[in-house]
Amino acid sequence: MARLRLTDLTQVQEAVVQDVQLRGAVTARRLERDHGPIATWESLIESHWLTSHDSVHGTLVTLGTLGRAHFTDQKVYVPYLSGPSAVLDRAYQNDALECMQAEGYTVVDCVHKRATGITQKTSGRKVTAQILYHILRAPNFSDSQRYHRTPPDSRDRVKGHPFLYAMVSGGSPEQRLRHLVRKYTNNIQSWDSPLLLAVPDLAAVWRVEREINLRQQRGVEEHERRFPYQSGRLVRTLVRVIHVPHPEPVTGRYGQ
Repeated sequence: MARLRLTDLTQVQEAVVQDVQLRGAVTARRLERDHGPIATWESLIESHWLTSHDSVHGTLVTLGTLGRAHFTDQKVYVPYLSGPSAVLDRAYQNDALECMQAEGYTVVDCVHKRATGITQKTSGRKVTAQILYHILRAPNFSDSQRYHRTPPDSRDRVKGHPFLYAMVSGGSPEQRLRHLVRKYTNNIQSWDSPLLLAVPDLAAVWRVEREINLRQQRGVEEHERRFPYQSGRLVRTLVRVIHVPHPEPVTGRYGQ
């Protein structure tokens, strides 16, 4: 049987495949929202253009064997998401990015995990397809070229360009939050904007977020009392937690 080419697909099906290729992993509910009822494109799953995965974040869709083969033949990069946790994290990151873009944030760049094995080249470094975090431009920051004008070894401290972490798999959200704030305290001052962390369950971290930010605010107030000429120079909020919840379970094929 001849391989079904991308040009053989309907316009809606082609758009779905291109969307999944671009994002790596997408929730079925987002594809349905953006491209119409699942019935118009579920044959892509049956024919292995796409693959579906059940997860705590609903049904997730990635490229299937036929989809991967097509883009590989076209020499188009396809992320190698090795395992359910990698697929889950990528789909969750995409939902978190959409939330931030709705607030006016702009996606500027992303940073991949460095590793051996199956890798891709990024800025001369071997990295996996796993995205650790995204660099965003804050909505109140107008200099859209500053990040790219900054030398690569200084791009982790560009004003107006905070990091967004959005990972579901592995580790305690509370411990991750504390670790990230300790790691990026100095960067946050350079960004003049808080670190961003997306979580599916606010109850797991809201006390820690409040504790960290209250401690910072008190420290800044004390500093400004001692050095009033430096008033307004320090960031008062170190971290902002964004709620990106898992969907309520829905019964039915590809129904989550």
